[in-house]
Amino acid sequence: MSADLETFRQAQMEQWAFEQRRRRAEALRSAVRAKAAAGELDAASVAEWEVHAAELVLGYDLSDLRGPIPDGWSTPTQIGHRLGVSAHRVGVAITALGLRRADPRLARRRVFERHGKSLVSWVYSGEAEARIVRAVRGEP
Repeated sequence: MSADLETFRQAQMEQWAFEQRRRRAEALRSAVRAKAAAGELDAASVAEWEVHAAELVLGYDLSDLRGPIPDGWSTPTQIGHRLGVSAHRVGVAITALGLRRADPRLARRRVFERHGKSLVSWVYSGEAEARIVRAVRGEP
């Protein structure tokens, strides 16, 4: 195979991959707009998903746009570390409390891409953490 033909095929594959990422991002943006219009997403969540959509199209991480975890908010791993239990144990308490579907003052999504998959992690406010701590300790 000639070098020119190989270069052409490579360029076609790169264009195809870009178009796939662009379509995926547009589908994501449409879903985000619909959920926002229905009042199911707050402005911070919409912004988080928009950053993720841009990452899909560009094909690289834009974590700087997401910013750091806000002061006073923690991941399940951080909460578990402070309590001396596993993040899984904290996750069990979070699920039992229904915090992942709670209002955005208690729990917020953090969207990122890893190995070609969109992943959602959560961070929890100080108020949510207090509830989690009580649940892990078996307190009312």
